Amino acid sequence: MKKIIKILILIISILTFCFIMKNFFPAEWSFITPHKQGDFVRVGDTNNSANSAKTLLLNDGNILVVGFYGAEIYEHQARKFKQITIDKKMLDDFVNLIELGNKTILITGEQFSYIYSPQQDISKGPEMIFPRKNNATLLLNNGKVFVVGGMSSDNKTDYKNFKFTEFYNPKNNQFEKGPDLPVALPYTHQIIQLKNNDTYVFGCMYVDEYKCEERIYKLVNNSDRFEYVSKLPTHSHIFKLKSEKMIMFSTTDRNNGSPQVTIFNPKTNEIESHSLDLPNGYYAETILLPDDTLLFIGGSSGFGMSFKQYKMAKIYDPKTNKLKALEEKPNFSRNGHSVATLMKDGNILILGGNRKNDPLAAEIYMFNNKIEK
Repeated sequence: MKKIIKILILIISILTFCFIMKNFFPAEWSFITPHKQGDFVRVGDTNNSANSAKTLLLNDGNILVVGFYGAEIYEHQARKFKQITIDKKMLDDFVNLIELGNKTILITGEQFSYIYSPQQDISKGPEMIFPRKNNATLLLNNGKVFVVGGMSSDNKTDYKNFKFTEFYNPKNNQFEKGPDLPVALPYTHQIIQLKNNDTYVFGCMYVDEYKCEERIYKLVNNSDRFEYVSKLPTHSHIFKLKSEKMIMFSTTDRNNGSPQVTIFNPKTNEIESHSLDLPNGYYAETILLPDDTLLFIGGSSGFGMSFKQYKMAKIYDPKTNKLKALEEKPNFSRNGHSVATLMKDGNILILGGNRKNDPLAAEIYMFNNKIEK
């Protein structure tokens, strides 16, 4: 009898240990109950739980994370975050991260530029011609970095007249003046370049003291002049589909508007919007999946006493115009300012997004059927 009791105690101890390890190290212990496509898997902890974290997928598959609480590298093989030393000036809302072709990273902020490489860490970069914030950057097909829009970082320049653009040229490590925008876009959200090198700028122009109108401008290949394209609803991230159409999540009113998806066709300049079955005023982090569907992670709605944060995940398919909830839910509630990054293996790293600077835990949404090791 004593032998049976000892065996039972041993079995219970082993199961308890496996349960603990499975919950604290789910990716490493996935062989106990293997994770499958559609699961949300908790991975390492990050210091950047705040809403302002910026991420950049690197060519080696790791992810650079820069936020108010420091800079770190998410090492995809170890599934852990490694701290890196960084200038405190870079820990703000306005930093932009661009990986150049030579495995270095250009980091631009309100009043500076830096060059980061794993071998040399961080060094001071060249001075920008027009230091700015709230701007957008993009590595162009020709290897230069396009810097567009925003407003003066020192507040000495009237943001309504800040139309300057510039290029960072990695060959001579200098910023060069670019063509002026026809109007100032003090809040420039994104730049997208097509295969034919036509470049589209999405930004917000003040039409009066309080109203900011979302617009699209186009810089034709080999041109030095922007063309006005169209107005847009208020939107968040913009993604280029395989067809080169551009898709974005938008609302008619951030406070109480009806959520919708807007699709822009650059071949015809046509814009179509589709309402979504989501709470009014809903705002969420969105990410384009490899199959051209749009993933909504968590999300929030309302302000003050009416603020609500969601623990859900839904996918929108532009081919069928349908929104469906995933069978599995994220491990944590995350508001509309979480960060989702598509990794090399096709899975999604999710972090941040909580009103109280929590959770610190990151998780992976398994779009594919395994986690890369």
